[in-house]
Amino acid sequence: MDLNSGHPTLTTLRHLLPEAAVAGGSFEAWLPPPSQIARKDRARFMRTVRDEATSACLRTLMQLAGLEDQRDIGRAPDGQRYWPLDYAGSLTHKGTVVLGALAPVRTISSLGVDLERTGGRELTSMQASIAPEGLPPGTPPGEGVLLAFCCKESVFKAFYPLERSQLEFQDVQLSWEPGPENFFNAIASCPRDHRIKVRAKVIEGWVVSAATSNRRAV
Repeated sequence: MDLNSGHPTLTTLRHLLPEAAVAGGSFEAWLPPPSQIARKDRARFMRTVRDEATSACLRTLMQLAGLEDQRDIGRAPDGQRYWPLDYAGSLTHKGTVVLGALAPVRTISSLGVDLERTGGRELTSMQASIAPEGLPPGTPPGEGVLLAFCCKESVFKAFYPLERSQLEFQDVQLSWEPGPENFFNAIASCPRDHRIKVRAKVIEGWVVSAATSNRRAV
């Protein structure tokens, strides 16, 4: 069974990352009605199906990049994926949606993608810790904090391969730039003078973000 490649978050990520191969979608159709799964088994069942959807997303990414003959993309001890040599990649999942992106390092040296649901957990009270530098202009506090959260999560993913170190929210300063309606752009200032470009969009109850760096690790 294929992922729902018509999901709006996948279309959005393609707009945010035109220079990368993008794959994924919703695996909601893979799930039976909740009444058919014992309550105690639902979390485990969901993880299993999500892992299968992630594998499907990775296979499509490899095909799009012409790398079908590469071995499976496993994980390193630190949890990072073993992306193909000379390629940068990132995955994200939320609910029944899995998204992934892959690009040659000659185009993007490092990238990160993130996905969040609007109307989920309330982050407004956490603005001081998530985005002390301020929110995207013109956004209500709830949406603005979620946007900052989502963007910084994608920055964390793009930064880690460059320095092999984890960041905290206060380590990243977002300088917001004007963007088209429902699109948000920012430059993230990170430790060791890394500047990472971030793009995000709010679409049909979701926030999708993509962070890219063209600076190699030293």
